[in-house]
Amino acid sequence: MNRGFGLLSLLLSLGLAAGCQEPVGSPVGEASAKSSKKRPKSGPAPRKIPERPMQPEPLIIVESPPHPPSSEKKEEPVPPEPVEPEPTAPPKTVTTTPPVQEIKRKPKRPKDSWVIFREAFEENEDAECTATWLERNRFEIKTKNIQRLTIDMNKRPEGAPEKGPWIFFLDGQGIELTGFKPKKPGYTGRKKDLVRSKNGKWTVDRRKLYRVGG
Repeated sequence: MNRGFGLLSLLLSLGLAAGCQEPVGSPVGEASAKSSKKRPKSGPAPRKIPERPMQPEPLIIVESPPHPPSSEKKEEPVPPEPVEPEPTAPPKTVTTTPPVQEIKRKPKRPKDSWVIFREAFEENEDAECTATWLERNRFEIKTKNIQRLTIDMNKRPEGAPEKGPWIFFLDGQGIELTGFKPKKPGYTGRKKDLVRSKNGKWTVDRRKLYRVGG
């Protein structure tokens, strides 16, 4: 009986030695120790194979894929619209119109023919004259605002007699021109001036002479 007790003590010693070699805090070692304590003392304990210490699982870091660039266009900031200044009214200018001056119209004058206009009673008024060959040696002259005129028979109407005497009816008054040469040499009697007075009477100006060809 003492022999069997010694063998049991040896086995227990071996089991304790094997339990001390396990890592501290290992749940397997604790479980083995508890099981050895609860195991009945009778009979030999089975031999335990030492377990390999557990390796910590490696920490796997999963990186999230980079976000693809957004296809949406970023809205650029819209610059504020320039504020136009309100138009200011131009300064009022006072315009003064110069006084309108009356433009004096040049008075009308008759066109020269074989009767030539010389002077008018009223210089600022129109003057009129119409000369007509009636027949043979008779002529008619009508005037308005004419004080002096010249009759040049060198420019008589075509077909009129070349030699005098010639009879003229001036504004209804009869006057005869003979066409004789004056006593003063170099002058002609075919060109004479006639003057009308203020009361309307026509007379020949015998002092006014014209040279031949003049």
